[in-house]
Amino acid sequence: MECLLTFSNTHQVMKAEDVLNKQNIFTKPMPLPRDLGDFCGISLRIDRGQIEQGCEILRCNDVNLDGIYDIIQKNNKKEYVPWQN
Repeated sequence: MECLLTFSNTHQVMKAEDVLNKQNIFTKPMPLPRDLGDFCGISLRIDRGQIEQGCEILRCNDVNLDGIYDIIQKNNKKEYVPWQN
């Protein structure tokens, strides 16, 4: 399962992708789903098993994370549900 990380601006997305990849936590950029807002057009997909470690790395590198969502496939459609650890 994957999660979606959202950010307030493109600079934060690029910084997040860079610091996570350097720590061998690989992400996939994707357009921000419209139903999650219009504040930044890019988000990052990350493996759910790496979310806690990834969030800690982002915090330690002063990357401002806006939100975390589980990506759930339902009826051939993706739903984005706020992540609960």
